[in-house]
Amino acid sequence: MVNISKCIGMLQEVTSTIDKQLQITPEQTHHARQHTDEDERLILKEIVYKSHVFEYVPGRQHTAYPALSSSILHSLDPDKYISWIQVQKNKVAAEQKYKEILLQ
Repeated sequence: MVNISKCIGMLQEVTSTIDKQLQITPEQTHHARQHTDEDERLILKEIVYKSHVFEYVPGRQHTAYPALSSSILHSLDPDKYISWIQVQKNKVAAEQKYKEILLQ
């Protein structure tokens, strides 16, 4: 806890120094924070309602990822997935068993 409080003090000193070098007054930083919520709403409105980025459009692809499938399940091997799930379940069961033994 002491290390965290020292770190916070140091971060405040660093940000204060940077603000002074950039000639940013406390009023300017406070003012910018007030409009963050509205900015986020505008961005989300653009992404979700106007650009329709989450809607499937046949043939649409990003030029950087032309071979990327529109479905994350496209390349999933069900047998390998079931096997992986079983291994994870066994690990959790063994871990739980060891915890119970140690707590006795």
